[in-house]
Amino acid sequence: MDETTEKIETVNVRLSPELIIIIDSYIDKGIYNSRSELIREMCRNYVLEERYKDE
Repeated sequence: MDETTEKIETVNVRLSPELIIIIDSYIDKGIYNSRSELIREMCRNYVLEERYKDE
């Protein structure tokens, strides 16, 4: 998916403080640029894994 051409909708999520610390550590290390980027990629990866799990 190309994020520059796809329509992106805003979703609000509530996460534990512990999970936010972990997410922020990936941003601090420069692995991701933002929480949104990390969460979007993790969701995409999870959906793809589940889709192809039984194949």
